[in-house]
This record gives sequence, C-alpha cells and structure tokens, in this order.
Amino acid sequence: MSRGAVIARESRILGGIIIMAILISLSTVMIFGGLLDPFKTMASKPLTPPSLEHPLGTDALGRDLLARALLGVLISLYISVLGTLIAFLIGMPIGLISGFYRGTSLDEAIMRVIDALLSFPTLVLVLFISSTYGQGPLIACIAIGIAESPIVARLVRGAVIGIMSSQFIEAVRAIGASRLWIMQKHLIPHSASILITQFTLTLSTAIILESGLSFLGLSTSPPLLSLGGIVREGFLYLDNAWWYAAAPSAFLVAIILSINLIGDGLNDIADPRFRVLRENNRIAFLR
Repeated sequence: MSRGAVIARESRILGGIIIMAILISLSTVMIFGGLLDPFKTMASKPLTPPSLEHPLGTDALGRDLLARALLGVLISLYISVLGTLIAFLIGMPIGLISGFYRGTSLDEAIMRVIDALLSFPTLVLVLFISSTYGQGPLIACIAIGIAESPIVARLVRGAVIGIMSSQFIEAVRAIGASRLWIMQKHLIPHSASILITQFTLTLSTAIILESGLSFLGLSTSPPLLSLGGIVREGFLYLDNAWWYAAAPSAFLVAIILSINLIGDGLNDIADPRFRVLRENNRIAFLR
C-alpha cells in the first residue's frame, strides 16, 4: 500500500465529516433560524417545479420541499442515532459478558439467543416489532435497537475474546486483578476503535431501516415526517412531480454516503496493518 492510499483513506473521513456537517448545520440554521418554514402552505403553488424561489420545488400543499427535506434530515438522524445507541446499550454488555465467560454455559445460552435473532433478516425483525407494538418514532428507535443489538453483541464478543487471549491480560490476571477491573481498564479501552467503527456502520444501517419504516408509515407521521415519509408522499405524484420524491431521496443518499465514508475510513485506520504503514510513511518522510 502506497502513501497515496493512506492519504486517500484519511481523506474519506474528512469528506464524510464535511458532508455531514454541511447537512446538519444547514438544516439547523435554516429551520431553527427561521429562514425556511417547512409548515407554511401556499395553496396557489402546489407541485411547483424547482425554481429560484423554491430550489427543490413544492409539495402537494404548496410547502417548500427544501425546508421539509432539511427538517427530515434532523428527524431521520435523531431516530437513527437513538436507535443505534439503544443497540449498543443492549449489545455491548451482552457481548462483554459472553466474551468474558467464553466456553461456559452462560456463554452458550447467550450465543444461542443471539443466533436465533440473527436468523431473522434485520428488516423483517424491525417490521415485526414496529407492526406489533404500533407506530411512532420511539417504537421505531426501539425496533432498530433490538434488531441491530445482536450484531453489536457478536462483534464485541469477538473483540473481547481476542483481547483476553493476549499475554498482557494473562499477566494482569496472574497478579490477582478482578474481572471487573480488567473489563474497565483493558477490555473496553482496547476495543474502543472497533466499537467506534461499528457505531458508524450501524448508524448507516439504522438510517436505511428508519427510512423503510417511515416509507411504510410505521415511524413518523405528518406533519413531522422523516425523509422516508416524504419519499412516500412523493411516490403518489411521481408521474407529474418527479422532484417530490427525488429531493428527499438525494438527502438520504448524501447522509448514507457521508456515514459510510467515515465508517470505512475509521475501519481502515483501526486495522493494525494500516497503523504500521502510516508510521513507516511518517518515518520515511522525516528521513
């Protein structure tokens, strides 16, 4: 791998952060600063195509689609981030306990439950939970968190097993360190890079899942619709108002692209081979 590849990987993180920062800052300033009103209806301008006055056109009620899409960005991110946090709050303790007690009956019981949950496609599990317990953003967050938690638990378990087999852990255990102390001082810090990377990848999946739920009417409801809900509205007018569905879809693509860029870059940096290469390139540059 060349030095150019190292720079390219780090530039992906910067590019993803820039895209996400632009989306969040633009949404916050435009909506909460009062520059755009996503709830203002103009009966004389329904389904207006993109123009200087309305850069992304208007919807069936004459509301500005740019304002609605920017508000949808914040709603989609809010639900997806909360769902991802729930997934980690559930999956991390389970993975830590399972990895720490590897080979015991407790580990076997936990892994059988995890395998059973993983046997269901994520989208099917999310739809089952949402349709069973009702519509709403909170239910969507919980559904996403439960569906993604087995993946987090399995990843954390693998990281813990790898760290526990290290020689320095054996040395710490030999001097009488407690399991809780080892977990706090060694397991969690040494797996932090893996967890941060997985958080971004889980967040990307959560965005897609939330959009699917909202598209099916199982997440947000009018007037506070996430991007998936606005796309659902736009599909009703796809023949004569293509911009209605295209505008929120473009924002969804931008969000997912930025998160994936950050996640892929962090995943490469977390790779020990990448860290060695970066250090070698730094030494060669100093010489």
